[in-house]
Amino acid sequence: MSLLYLFRKYPGANRNEITALAGLDPVQRQSGSFLQGGRKISGAGDPLLRKVLYLACMNRIQHNECIQAFYKHLVTDNHNKPNVALVACMRKLLLIAHHLYVTKSKYRALQHDANTCLSS
Repeated sequence: MSLLYLFRKYPGANRNEITALAGLDPVQRQSGSFLQGGRKISGAGDPLLRKVLYLACMNRIQHNECIQAFYKHLVTDNHNKPNVALVACMRKLLLIAHHLYVTKSKYRALQHDANTCLSS
């Protein structure tokens, strides 16, 4: 329901705007010229929406080959922390759902190997 509300409230939003509205966009924390650590998600969007995406992402990492391959690629090959990879997977799920809503199509899992999942 949270995703549907977001998509209906902002019908013309593009990928970057949807990511920002969900609060999953990375921002640099700084004060003047002093950088305070690395980049973090803005958290500007609905916390319930992020919770729904988090739980869905945890499930998809275990049961969806494409999301699982994407997560493992981010953690092992790119040497990201697991939480950074998890947020990237959350964004990927959000954008898949947005695309399905905009095109009014149904999700169908692609039948291919895990390496081709990384390019999408």
